[in-house]
Amino acid sequence: MARRYSYDLRIKLFKAVDDGLSIVKACKIFNYKS
Repeated sequence: MARRYSYDLRIKLFKAVDDGLSIVKACKIFNYKS
């Protein structure tokens, strides 16, 4: 149970980091164009 919870937490963290990087990339592209 605890192991499964940490696994879910890790996936959520990974997705959050991935989303954050996507936002950073979008901001860089946007700033580059403008």
